Amino acid sequence: MAISGNAIARSAAEATARSRRQTGVAILALCVASIGIAMLMWAGAWFEASDFAAGSPYSSAARLIALVLASVAVQELALAYGVWRLRPWAWPLAVAATIGALLLTILSAGLGSDGAHTASILLEIGTLWYLFSAGVRDAFGRNGSDSAGAELARRRSVQLARGGSPTAADVRSASGDEYSSVL
Repeated sequence: MAISGNAIARSAAEATARSRRQTGVAILALCVASIGIAMLMWAGAWFEASDFAAGSPYSSAARLIALVLASVAVQELALAYGVWRLRPWAWPLAVAATIGALLLTILSAGLGSDGAHTASILLEIGTLWYLFSAGVRDAFGRNGSDSAGAELARRRSVQLARGGSPTAADVRSASGDEYSSVL
């Protein structure tokens, strides 16, 4: 059975991504997955809310809240998968989700414990700082024009043009740095 070039390139890219995953990214993925699971359980509690009489407006509102929570939970689980697998689409989604959480936390000022509110704001700012750090941006292929996918495509095109594997001299980034062959 022959293995296609695309399958080999995908396997090489996934192996490289797994070796580049930082501990903080893994922790972030696990935290997001935990939030998604907790939101699913919370949605179930709202869906089965027995405090409201069946057919009442409150019952309908509870079901609507449950559907919104379930939708957000599924998005959180998709984000956790993307962060864990270092998918390029996961980085902007993580940034947007963190900014959204920060805005909601700021808007909810005074509604809870001051300590919990302050801790939440600090964690969200810290998460944004971490997401914008060079190592995390590199892991998701988000530093400049030399994303991991673009580099892999460039290496693959050189390989196909030469009929073999590219060498470090064959493949250069926009900054002129040399890369070693992975294909």
